[in-house]
Amino acid sequence: MSKSKLSAEQVIETCKNEQAWALRMWVSLIKSLLFVTAFTVATTYLFEGFWMWIVIGMVLAVVVPLYHLLKIQQEKKDFEELAELANVLPGELGNTMLKGLVQSVLNEDNSGHTVLPLDKEASAKITASLKQVGVIPASARIELQDSSDVIECLRKYASKHIVHFDTKCIEDNSAYATVFEKHLSVIKNKLLVTDISSSFDDENQQATLSFQHNGESIRWEFQQNSNWINDTFFSHLGKFVRENSNGEFLIFPAEDQCAELIFLPKNTAVLLQQYGVMAQI
Repeated sequence: MSKSKLSAEQVIETCKNEQAWALRMWVSLIKSLLFVTAFTVATTYLFEGFWMWIVIGMVLAVVVPLYHLLKIQQEKKDFEELAELANVLPGELGNTMLKGLVQSVLNEDNSGHTVLPLDKEASAKITASLKQVGVIPASARIELQDSSDVIECLRKYASKHIVHFDTKCIEDNSAYATVFEKHLSVIKNKLLVTDISSSFDDENQQATLSFQHNGESIRWEFQQNSNWINDTFFSHLGKFVRENSNGEFLIFPAEDQCAELIFLPKNTAVLLQQYGVMAQI
C-alpha cells in the first residue's frame, strides 16, 4: 500500500480488504526478522562481545517486528475511521474533509492538506481581497506562496470568523441548535434568526432544526442514524447563508473528525475557491 492520495471509495475498499492487511503484516514481520538477522550476524562478525550482540539481536527480534505490527494496526484503525466518515458525510463537505484526513494518515510530511502553489498574481489578489474586507489588518506584512500560507494566515488573523466543532456531536435534542448557533455567531448581522430549537429522536432516527427568520418559520429535517452530523445540515446552512447574507462559509481541509469553517465575504470566498485554496459547503 503506497503512500499516495486515495479517493473515498479506495479508502473504504482498503478497509474491507482484510487479506491485504494480513499480507502486509506478514511481509512486515518477515522484513523485520531479516533485518534483525542481518544486523546480528554483522555485529557479531565485526565487533567484539559475541554473546552481547546475540542478546541484543534476540531483543531486537521481538521489539522491531512488534513496532512495525503496531504501526500497521494503528494505520488500519485510521483507515476505518476515514471509511466511517466517508460513509456518513457524503457530498462536498465529506470529500473536502476526507482529502485532508487521508493525507494526514498517508503523507510523509503529515501536512493534512493538499498544498497548491500560488503565482504572484494569485498571491497579490488574495492578499488585497483579505485586506480590503478587513479579514486581515491592512498593515500586516504577509507573503502567500501557496495554499497552506493562506490557511495559516486565516487561522492567525481571522479566528473570530472561524467555527470549529466535532462532526460526531449529535447526542441530544440541543445538538443541532448548538452547532447552528456557533455558525451564526461568526456572521456579523446574525441573519436576524430567533427562536432556535432542535430535536433528536434516536429511536426513529430523525432530527430537526427549527428557527424564525424575518417572521418566517423554517424547519430542517434530517435522517439521523448515527452521532455524526448529517451532511444535509451543511447543504441547508450553505444555501441559507448565501441567500440571506453578503458572505458564505468555506471549509478548511480537515486533520481529524472535527470540521473547521470560516465565514468570508462572497467576493473573497469566490477568489479562494477559484485558486483551489478552500471549498464551499
